[in-house]
Amino acid sequence: VPAGLLLLLLASCTNRRLFHGSPTPSRSLIRSRNLFIRDNGFIVLMEDRDYLLAGTSLTGAYGIRLIQERNGNLVLYQDANVLWESGKNENESDGKYFTILQREDGNFISWRGTTEEKEEIVWETQRTGQSDNYFFALSTDLKKVSVNRGLPSNMLEEMWSEATLISPELSSMPTYLPPQST
Repeated sequence: VPAGLLLLLLASCTNRRLFHGSPTPSRSLIRSRNLFIRDNGFIVLMEDRDYLLAGTSLTGAYGIRLIQERNGNLVLYQDANVLWESGKNENESDGKYFTILQREDGNFISWRGTTEEKEEIVWETQRTGQSDNYFFALSTDLKKVSVNRGLPSNMLEEMWSEATLISPELSSMPTYLPPQST
């Protein structure tokens, strides 16, 4: 099955917006709460300057959700299973946290505070590069999250990556597709 047809099938089965061969929206991605899939092996979660506030989430295909928890932990789920998390902050739960992917250097940072009044960094990739386009993505096999330099349609360099908590219970196949006939 051609990749474009598969993406169209996924979009029609889930009523989710999947962007194939079109400019990738940055701000509308956050406003719409939808993730999108690229046929180059990435599920794009965020692009540079996108941010996620405490108590908000992005949802998309494969049962994937990215949630900024009120304790500062950024958590990636497939259905009810945790795929990856930035780290728990057990002592805090006031909801004054956000995570942003900076265009200036590609650093992916979770802050305590507000977008107007940053108080302290609670987690960051610390892998910085030059001023460019960046995106945070999950591999389609669900085994790795990464910050990449370039555009989702033209990745130039992986700046940071970390393995996910993939387990035999988790699947890289969409859970909502009908079984294939043999």
